[in-house]
Amino acid sequence: MTANSGQNANHFGWNIVTHGLHGHPFLRQKIHSKIRTLERHLQRFPADAVHLLIELERHPRKEEHRAVLTLRLPSHILHADKSAKSVIAALSSAVKALLEELRDLKERLREEPQWKRKTRRNKLSFSSVPRESGAEPQSATAMREAFVESHRSRLTRFARRVANRARSQGDQITDRELAELVGEAEDKLAALSKRQKPTNDRAQLYRLVREAIAQRGGGSRKEHTPSAPSSPTEGTSPKSGLLSAMDQVLATLSPFEQEVFDLHYVEGFETYEIAMIARKPESQVKDAIQAIENQIRGSLRSEPVEK
Repeated sequence: MTANSGQNANHFGWNIVTHGLHGHPFLRQKIHSKIRTLERHLQRFPADAVHLLIELERHPRKEEHRAVLTLRLPSHILHADKSAKSVIAALSSAVKALLEELRDLKERLREEPQWKRKTRRNKLSFSSVPRESGAEPQSATAMREAFVESHRSRLTRFARRVANRARSQGDQITDRELAELVGEAEDKLAALSKRQKPTNDRAQLYRLVREAIAQRGGGSRKEHTPSAPSSPTEGTSPKSGLLSAMDQVLATLSPFEQEVFDLHYVEGFETYEIAMIARKPESQVKDAIQAIENQIRGSLRSEPVEK
């Protein structure tokens, strides 16, 4: 039996899946009162990027109930799995465990610039009354698949750039190969889903796809031959001059700096996330970003001043 909530700009999505017991109104009310303790820690996340799956199961042969909670966030998937004699006790324990994971995650996120940025908006909450529908994820596996799907297009774009950068000119990666690489990363993420501590699942996807490309080889890496940036020709518009300067800057970067450019400026990862993806010290990532910015400043300063 399933039930799920309505979702709008002010409400987080959630749904219930039950096995061997009935999701009667009283149980739903108790569930809602329990999960509301999570709301306080979810206020900084976009409502449409948050979803809570609640799986409740009664053991067929003994007095035991199990509650499994899966919380999908923009870059993470958090889990809690608890058992007890009563369904309410199991649910309470699972919510408490999920709350601890959420608090730990918030502590790590507090250092991110976008987390520090204060925004004014209405308080977000879980909808009080679930509505009947089968559109929401019915299992943790389905939740993870939906998570991967929400990042698939950007992940595929990143994979294309990394793979083509490792290949010789004219030997570009095909859409089929890209789909296989992303699928391989998705399978490996599923194998990591039983980990005890929550990790950055979005960054894990990028790391896994990057490692899949490296394992396959991707052809011979092109020799890196930096070329000095040149000023645009006279009469070039400011916009095209800027784009030209950017292309020239990218051509002078090392392979690692090009990858850091993609991950930081295109994909929006923080330095500690890039360090995890690339398996490099964060200090090396910061040095690469500084080198990129220096190159960009130097190129822009070489632009002719219009009179």
